[in-house]
Amino acid sequence: MKITWEDRKNSGRIDDHVFTEKPPLSFKYAWFLVTGDTAQFVESHEKGYYNKDMSGEQREEVIAFYQAWTPPAPPEPQPLPEPEYFTYKTDIWTRCTEDEAETLDAALSSAPAKQRRMWDDSLSVEHSSDYYTLLRGQMESVFGAARTAEMLAPSN
Repeated sequence: MKITWEDRKNSGRIDDHVFTEKPPLSFKYAWFLVTGDTAQFVESHEKGYYNKDMSGEQREEVIAFYQAWTPPAPPEPQPLPEPEYFTYKTDIWTRCTEDEAETLDAALSSAPAKQRRMWDDSLSVEHSSDYYTLLRGQMESVFGAARTAEMLAPSN
């Protein structure tokens, strides 16, 4: 058993738990510590830092608070964020057959300038980007959904 409180920190500890609501005890204190063999307190930090031994009644009051206290429920686990998938462009080329590479290269060459620059200036395609959605749609219209999914599968 271990319980402590300190006004200057506006917190206390009960065993391994931190709490922030000052225990409503009948005696004046700014700090206290009660363990199996220690029961001391400081009335006020303004009057000095000398620890006083608690009376048996004070110690029992703190122990009663300790025994009545229940730790808060652990917080609900937060869902993990969706992983950010991407595909390296080299993986796309590696996954293509020679014919598919020729078809993809011709389509990229005839794409509007903005799309070409987005392809040329990046090392990978992020699956959360608008460009990925556009690229996937264009590739599906040529290679089909299943083959496009294989070529654009996330890189390891």
